[in-house]
Amino acid sequence: MRRWFITALVLLSTTAQAASPVDLAGDWRWLANPAQEEAISRGVERTVAAFNMFLRPIVRMQLEPVAVPHRLVELRVARNTVTFAEHVDGEVQRCTRVLGSREVLDTTDRGEPMWTTTFYESGVLHRTERTEEGGRTVRYTLTAAGALEMGVEFFSDQLPESLRYTLSYERRE
Repeated sequence: MRRWFITALVLLSTTAQAASPVDLAGDWRWLANPAQEEAISRGVERTVAAFNMFLRPIVRMQLEPVAVPHRLVELRVARNTVTFAEHVDGEVQRCTRVLGSREVLDTTDRGEPMWTTTFYESGVLHRTERTEEGGRTVRYTLTAAGALEMGVEFFSDQLPESLRYTLSYERRE
């Protein structure tokens, strides 16, 4: 009986970490982990290796600029919207998305059609942006230690497998 009680307590404590998207709100600073940078590089090289020697530089040139850690991630939650701000190399990319599982048509910076989905489920904030060429899914999770984990997946019909990596962030004071 005691074993069941302890198991139930453990399950409740791990799932109650992010009871709502509001728990994820704030400014998050990347922990600048060299192992995470290396994992991104290995993932890019693994994806590129599936192409012939003529296409490898082209594929690498397309993946490397987008598969970079965001130095700072800002998450703002208001009722049924989430505003994301990602800081990379002195530039800030902002977007506001409506929470809900329905896919919404939007446009990219270049004016191309982009379908987005943003929803919160079981302690994870999911954000997917896809175009006809491919896209990315980002999953934001609050760890038991209070850190933000950002799981990133780039996908495309032209890639033999998705490029996946996880980054860790701490709350900025």
